Amino acid sequence: MYELIGWQRPDGSIFAPVPAANWDSELPGQMLASIGYYGFWNYYKHSGDIQPISDLFPGVRKYMRLWTHASDGTIEDRKGGWHWGDWGDNIDKTALYNAWYYLAQKGEMLMAEALGLDNEADSIRNEMSLLKRAFNQSFWNGVSYRHPHYTGETDDRVQALAVVSGLADKDKYPAILKIFETHEHASPYMEKYVCEALFKMGYGEKGLQRLKHRFSPMVDNPLYSTLFEGWGIGNEGYGGGTTNHAWSGGGLTILSQYVAGISPVEPGYKVFKVAPMLSGLSWAEAVVPAVCGKIYTRTERQGKRIIIRFNVPEDTKAVLEIPDEVRDITINGKKSKKHNLSFNRHGQYEVTYIENDNSIQ
Repeated sequence: MYELIGWQRPDGSIFAPVPAANWDSELPGQMLASIGYYGFWNYYKHSGDIQPISDLFPGVRKYMRLWTHASDGTIEDRKGGWHWGDWGDNIDKTALYNAWYYLAQKGEMLMAEALGLDNEADSIRNEMSLLKRAFNQSFWNGVSYRHPHYTGETDDRVQALAVVSGLADKDKYPAILKIFETHEHASPYMEKYVCEALFKMGYGEKGLQRLKHRFSPMVDNPLYSTLFEGWGIGNEGYGGGTTNHAWSGGGLTILSQYVAGISPVEPGYKVFKVAPMLSGLSWAEAVVPAVCGKIYTRTERQGKRIIIRFNVPEDTKAVLEIPDEVRDITINGKKSKKHNLSFNRHGQYEVTYIENDNSIQ
């Protein structure tokens, strides 16, 4: 984070300077991802460390001001040093960059709020509202998001970022689901967002099915225990690529955050959420090494009975999310009528409930 902003050029552009001696090209999409919601803000959300946000926010602000608006209110494409959207083909780059910009705005707005810059946060929030309206007016054609001048096959990456960012409202989910069921253009880098979008839309089982389908050849490869940059090696790996690439591990974050269901609500896990989505599995277990201490959870299904076990570290609070239409809720063996469950005390908990026929898991 400090290296990115520390090497920021006078004009505000950012490039990935590791190592700096042999690389100085800006990849606009990756820089928006780095400084935004899934980048700088994600670090603060998980660490609770406000100092880097305070130190680096002026550089974030400066980079965001490099981007300009088109006449229709969407964001103008910036070529940068390398006009890269993802490995693979059928990349609707202008629409993709618009979605990345919106996510960067979201991160910028949240950072401004965390730093007490309320007026600036309000201004960014208003800009986001205008961009969301323009994005939907210009890119949604009734069945998918695509730039009017884009001629390739529908880009699953754009649909994914539209969902996870909040650009796409729920009325568009059925159409976007059809795209995810028929289009597989994303590389391992962007596949994480496709799977996350399926979980956020409520199609967890389909998210797990796609994750297994896409990654099984890589995971089952007998020669490698690591994940590849592309979907294969050599000619199948986007010009070769590496066989140990961190960005291909995005699916693991989906399993922890959505299937096991642990994620921070407040920075540093001062408040964290327990919201498991078994999505067709019989059980899921995880340990999250949070800054507040290890958070353990195990969820299992016994017929229609769901059992959720988890712990609450000291000086933290857990919020358990369970479906509304369930019955016979118990907490450590005692019956409860509440569905919105908060746990302020340090300790171990076991919550059980019975699913109704129309409950969603």
